[in-house]
Amino acid sequence: MRFLRSSRDKSLKAATTDNGEITIVSLTCQKGSYALSQYTQISTRQNYPEQVKPVLQKQTHKAVSLLTGRSVFTKMVELPPIEEKEVKNVLIFTENDSAPFPLSEAELSAWFIGSKREPELKIIMTAVKRESLKKHKQIMRRVGIGIFGIATPPVAIRALIRGSHIIDTKHPTLFIHLEKGMVGLHIFKNREPLFTREVSFGPGKSFENGFLERVSNEVYKSVNYFATANKGKTVKSGYILGSVHTDKDSCDKISEESGISISAYDPFKDFLSDASSQPLNEKIYGPAIAMAVGAAIDGGKTLNIPAKRSFIKQLKRTIKTPIAKYVATFLLIVTAFTYFTNTTFANLNRKIETLKLTMQAEKVKLATISELQTKLDLLTGQNIKIEKEIKKYPVIEENAYDWFGIFNDVARNLPKNAALTGWSLSLGSTSQKSVRLTGVVEGIGQKRVSALNSLLKGLSASQSFGSASIVKIRKNKNSGDLSRASISFEIKADISNGSGMFAKENNNKRKAF
Repeated sequence: MRFLRSSRDKSLKAATTDNGEITIVSLTCQKGSYALSQYTQISTRQNYPEQVKPVLQKQTHKAVSLLTGRSVFTKMVELPPIEEKEVKNVLIFTENDSAPFPLSEAELSAWFIGSKREPELKIIMTAVKRESLKKHKQIMRRVGIGIFGIATPPVAIRALIRGSHIIDTKHPTLFIHLEKGMVGLHIFKNREPLFTREVSFGPGKSFENGFLERVSNEVYKSVNYFATANKGKTVKSGYILGSVHTDKDSCDKISEESGISISAYDPFKDFLSDASSQPLNEKIYGPAIAMAVGAAIDGGKTLNIPAKRSFIKQLKRTIKTPIAKYVATFLLIVTAFTYFTNTTFANLNRKIETLKLTMQAEKVKLATISELQTKLDLLTGQNIKIEKEIKKYPVIEENAYDWFGIFNDVARNLPKNAALTGWSLSLGSTSQKSVRLTGVVEGIGQKRVSALNSLLKGLSASQSFGSASIVKIRKNKNSGDLSRASISFEIKADISNGSGMFAKENNNKRKAF
């Protein structure tokens, strides 16, 4: 159920509370133009004080309430295209860990930014703790305010921009919402939010205990992050809003330390006031009243957070006759039964949807585990196959020969006019192992024979081989160029047992090192 303002009601009222004070404003609307007609600030400990009467005009009056502080969680989220009715259930499942309190204990609302047809849905989610909402209503009720709609800082700022005559957001503009121990940083462009971030500093009073320096630091970090994430879009100006009293020195200090031109927004210059219930310092209280003005313009239309009223107590107050009591009692029973039945089924449906999402996530995890297990089994099979192949070659498995020394002896004894074209290992059926070398020797006559004899003698005399002999030799055809004449050869060289001992010694040395 969405709480909308009646189109015939030209008087818009809103209230916000912070630092033990309640700010109340009343606006008039004519042909889309808003004017601030009444405003005041009172203590939360007073019960319907005299200064409230000119603003509310009745003993109790409906108003939009601006909720801020640690009981409100606001975050900009991007989701894949889904049905609007599924958004809340998805947010409860995906954003519960990022919220400062369990979302199951909160009233949740979301509003879309831009088109719903884009590949990624841009949403600003708002969660309000039910217990905090209840206490807030009790505070407001003591001063004669009945809450019919809820607004948060991003909602109020957006409405303020749309109703303003002096705020320009053609370029990215920063709005700093200050309150006790907290700061909200919101960047808007073309009247829509692009960035929102809230930082809690813990207990503190206004600008004391280095509060202003921390605000400047957070402004600097947030604006730089925004520029990086948005391909160099820069923020050059901004406004201060909120309940903390500000002055020009405060704005100048933030501007100097953050590099952005900051000024205190004054709603009195924007929304002409034709009367006031109490003379307030406009320069000091302007930023605080600005947030309430934004909430009043929004009229509770953006967030779908119900300000649940006690319809049972209201019904009892209307009963005046005995007959009406019986009729009212019957209607009360039927209404109460329907209400609690619908609430129960709604809670069950919410739990069922949450379980469905949990089951889907678990199925995805199981499928991933199964896929990884299949890949692991495949790799295990490949490893076993490689081990079997290695065991076919005990020379390789046991590292029985110094292959580095063998290759080095062949390369050292190979003549300059000779080249190897092939190399093979002959295991044979005996313990004697040999290598077969095939290659080419170039040159004329005795030069080729000398080179081949030099290779045979060098291999036979080396530590790696016991003996070497020619297996095949063939004269190659040439095109008449005697300098390019060549012969092809194949040499068998037995690997000596000494090379195996040498290999084991080298292996032991490497392990010791």
